[in-house]
Amino acid sequence: MYLNEGPLAIGIILLLFAYMVGIKKHTWLLSGFNQRRVRDKERLSRLVGHLDLSTGLVLIVSGVLTPPPQLPAVMGIIVTLIAIAHVGMIIYVQKNMVE
Repeated sequence: MYLNEGPLAIGIILLLFAYMVGIKKHTWLLSGFNQRRVRDKERLSRLVGHLDLSTGLVLIVSGVLTPPPQLPAVMGIIVTLIAIAHVGMIIYVQKNMVE
């Protein structure tokens, strides 16, 4: 088993963020949204919480299972997919959940 501290640390931070936004409903932690314009804060917090939870778990698993020589290639793919997912979420929220 391999242990890569970078993905592990970022994954743990994302899990904490998912908890704060998804469970505790602290939507004020989200930047880029005017809180008064969001129609459904409950749905927004669920959406962001689930995305951050899945992202954090992927990073933790990749930090534990990826051998060091392959880490740059694997992390490049993972970071690209995470960026696409977050941009898609931002577009969805701006179109469907913000007045």
